[in-house]
Amino acid sequence: KRQNRELCYVSYLDWIPSKREALSKYWSQLHLAVDKVGLELEEFAHECLMNIGNATEGSIKPYSNELLQQIRIFQGIPVTFDEIDSMDFGKVIDELIKFSYPSSFFVFENVRLNQWRNIAQHLSIIFKDELIVCTYGRPENRKEITLSGEALYAVTQKVFMTLRCLKLASTIFGID
Repeated sequence: KRQNRELCYVSYLDWIPSKREALSKYWSQLHLAVDKVGLELEEFAHECLMNIGNATEGSIKPYSNELLQQIRIFQGIPVTFDEIDSMDFGKVIDELIKFSYPSSFFVFENVRLNQWRNIAQHLSIIFKDELIVCTYGRPENRKEITLSGEALYAVTQKVFMTLRCLKLASTIFGID
């Protein structure tokens, strides 16, 4: 607000419709959630990844975009809603990692949030014994991470906690 009061408020207002839609998607996902207890590993992993993909793309993205726009305003780099909204999610997360404290806020199990979204959207997983092997990254730079079911569930919980934190920060900012 101190840097550019008018642009700060206009950008906050610009994101309200996107955030409202994101919350609608969140509540739909919550009400349609399947109890994961008792699922076989393959079904369990698919349910967790579906939750991660839906939460990141449908709900976290508008809040992370809003945060990036506010950071840029603070830095004296005016940018429009459309410019931020059209950015690749990976680039948004890159900048948030660069300018956020702690920078690990958008990283779970050493994998960035946008890569978890990509793993989920492309179902880039295979199963080895009782483990889930997730692959991510561009073809020339493929990486993999091996997780237990419990570790994947912990990532799912962290993704939803990230959404809650971003939503709360946006709400507090709006009230302030």
